[in-house]
Amino acid sequence: MLLYGFVYEVSDGAFDELSMMAVTETGHTLTREEGRDTRVERSPRWKLSRDGQRDLAAFIDTCHQARANTTGSTRMIDISPELAADWDRCADVFIEKATSEAGMRGTPEEFSRRCVPTPRSVPAIADVTELSVALPDGRQYLPRLINGMADVEVLKAANRAHIAVALVGPPGSGKSTAPLAAFGEELVVLDCYEGMVREDVVGALLPVPGQVGDFEWIDGPLVQAMLQGRPLLIDEAAWMPPGVQALLHSAMDEARTVTVVDRPGETVVRAATGFSVLTSHNPGQGFGLSDPVLDRIGLIVSVPADLDLATDLGVPPVLVNLAKERHHWVENTGDHTLWVPSLRELLSAAATESVFGIEFAASALTAKCPPEQREQFSEQASRFMRAPTALTAVAP
Repeated sequence: MLLYGFVYEVSDGAFDELSMMAVTETGHTLTREEGRDTRVERSPRWKLSRDGQRDLAAFIDTCHQARANTTGSTRMIDISPELAADWDRCADVFIEKATSEAGMRGTPEEFSRRCVPTPRSVPAIADVTELSVALPDGRQYLPRLINGMADVEVLKAANRAHIAVALVGPPGSGKSTAPLAAFGEELVVLDCYEGMVREDVVGALLPVPGQVGDFEWIDGPLVQAMLQGRPLLIDEAAWMPPGVQALLHSAMDEARTVTVVDRPGETVVRAATGFSVLTSHNPGQGFGLSDPVLDRIGLIVSVPADLDLATDLGVPPVLVNLAKERHHWVENTGDHTLWVPSLRELLSAAATESVFGIEFAASALTAKCPPEQREQFSEQASRFMRAPTALTAVAP
């Protein structure tokens, strides 16, 4: 996390205390005076933009010029991610580095440029592919590139700028994993299904466990994410019925509110800074995203299946080649009803192959294909191996 600020001295007559004032790339203003706890402020209307970051840094420059007891110039200091949530430690590190003239002298223009990078300012592809991200469950995620920028950084910047993002691609392509890599346990997830209703989104009165006849209001994922200032992933969003999708309109607008008429207490919920909406869906499935929701989405990102990764993860090449051929078929025809094995299914087939052999694994994969497409899939597979049939138990 990048900080832009300065250090100054406060004398109490006995000894001098070093204090500091800085702004962060996340729009926070940090102030520590006379050894007190760090004060942190951020406007609820703040959102990432180059002009906004430049204005924050210009404010720091004005404060720096107004103080005659500063210890040096304004500086840009990079704080490690593990300290980003501990504001007192951030202030300590900033004072320590600034007084030793670490970091670099900065300007509002340079601070804004570094906070809102262009594709040319991110690491080269060879460097990005080495920057794996640890997921909350211990797995590692390898970022992809979106117009030259690591996908996790694109999602973080979009969140800070209140820009809604739609991730579109086949099952198992990583649409849900990328947001998890970007936001970790901060991410709120709303899983969609065909029969979902309003209460699944905004909340409902639910029975209190162990107390007969007692009910309490439980906020739904949308309301939780808005109140807590957290990113919301609407997973498989195309399965959300159009009438339920209408609940998202005002939350995704500049107003960033949602009205829940039966919610006890405050019925108008206002989004805290940090709330943004991400959606994921498979093309050609479900109800699709409504036009009003699509109109409010700023970034629509295609997330294709990374079948080359399947080979690296030990999937037999013959199964990878079969999946690639069907994937190319979908791309050429635009027929998204054609079943293509997902990366998850290919990894399952690899585990099956290690136990039962390649023909058994091909039959297991065929069994996952929709019945009406199995004959076609088997015929296509026959180009790479003996034509598989779905696993079937028969009398000896």
